[in-house]
Amino acid sequence: MTLLLLAACAIDYVNTPLDDETPVPRDSAEETIDTGEPTTRCDFVVTSDPAGVLQASVLASGGLESPVSLGVEATHPVIADVDADGYLEVLAWSADRLVQLDGDPCVGETMGASTLGRAFPPQAVGDLDGDGVADVLGWTDAGQGVVGLGSSSGFTWFNVDVADALSSYISNAAYRMEDVTGDGHADLVVASYDGYASDPTRLSIVPGNGDGTLGIMIPMAGVDEPSNGADLWDVDGDGRVDLVVGLDDDGDAGQVYVAWGTADGLDEPEELLDIQPSYESGTNNAGQGTLRAVDLDDDGDHDLLILHRPNGGDFQSTELVRLEMNGGFGSPSAELMQSQLGAKLTLAVPR
Repeated sequence: MTLLLLAACAIDYVNTPLDDETPVPRDSAEETIDTGEPTTRCDFVVTSDPAGVLQASVLASGGLESPVSLGVEATHPVIADVDADGYLEVLAWSADRLVQLDGDPCVGETMGASTLGRAFPPQAVGDLDGDGVADVLGWTDAGQGVVGLGSSSGFTWFNVDVADALSSYISNAAYRMEDVTGDGHADLVVASYDGYASDPTRLSIVPGNGDGTLGIMIPMAGVDEPSNGADLWDVDGDGRVDLVVGLDDDGDAGQVYVAWGTADGLDEPEELLDIQPSYESGTNNAGQGTLRAVDLDDDGDHDLLILHRPNGGDFQSTELVRLEMNGGFGSPSAELMQSQLGAKLTLAVPR
């Protein structure tokens, strides 16, 4: 397989605070949950129904419960505890605003939505400033990056200049945050392509500085096909974060790659598994999708959730399958979890 290097000059990410550096609480005056620490955190994944309305499926008994509607039509959902209350919140992009959903679906609570007063879709969550509370990163249509540092009293917002980098990423990209450089600070990892069947996936790392700001982009080896899914976790149990990326309907359709973590970054990607091994070339085959890792059976190994289109060229039919890790994916045996989900390949797991 020919590996392509992203040809780009070093880009300085200039980070300036907004005029109001004080934490910004949610607009909603009504809270839907207590702020006390729960005995067991309610873990769930978020997908969307065919109408684009978000829905939550609680992790239970080694699998997923039936999805429950969250009542909000939205995209770009991310899940994390951003206010240090011990519960997970959902951040998403709805009606051109950033919204936050609070509640405990494990006890049947409806997750109430509140507007955060910001106009950008969330792209990734992670602890950018090292305080143990998840932060959010996103950018406006004009390319203005924004970081929201989470805390018990609300977000502190910062502008982040990512315009030069985003100009080459178009909109077909997956953004994830974990420490991949080994310095203890969350980094941004980007997998992107231009949007055509023959386009390769470009991969890059934007190191975090540990204070909510970002450093200079580091290009890395990419993969030959477009990639619509990516996630970061320790796949092989060596204590280093790995990148799993892939899933498109063109080229080697359904192919998934892994870039193994090193002491200070990520190695060149290599083939990990193929959910559509009968398609090695061509266009509009089965296999386009997204992927996220979560430990569904509580055995210490992350399982791989893949939300994909099983029928080539049918962009409305999607299904969610699970690949059990159990020490290595090897020849994957996919377990069908849910079908007839939204066509936008919406999938979020706790971070």
